[in-house]
Order: sequence, then C-alpha cells, then structure tokens
Amino acid sequence: MRLKVTDFSKEPPGLADAIRRYYTLLQMSFATNIYKLIETPASQIIRFLSPALAPAQPQAPGDVAIVEATCGR
Repeated sequence: MRLKVTDFSKEPPGLADAIRRYYTLLQMSFATNIYKLIETPASQIIRFLSPALAPAQPQAPGDVAIVEATCGR
C-alpha cells in the first residue's frame, strides 16, 4: 500500500492558498455547529445550527402584594 503526496505549493500560486483555505473551512465546520457554508468571491455566508433550548420550568407562584393608594390631586 502506497500513499502519494503532492506538493501543491509549487503549482500556480493561488492553488495552494485555495486548498489551505478550504481545508481550514472544513475543519471549522467539523469543530462547530455550522451546517451550511457558501463562499462567493467577495464574501462567505455561514449558517449555524442553534442549540435546542430546554423547556421552561414552571415557576412557583410568587408573593402577591396588594397596594391601595389614593391620588392627592
């Protein structure tokens, strides 16, 4: 079994940079909750998966205060 390694740094100058950038984006997508990544020549659009929120716990009723006030006007 052999493994062939190609050095892309000696290829056209932009190719090594593009490979490095795509590799970095791939690692970012595996390390985070990114589910969609779109790259245009001018920008990157990244969509994240938001974590599910735990259901709200019902709260015990609080103390009730009844206040009666008379307006002095």
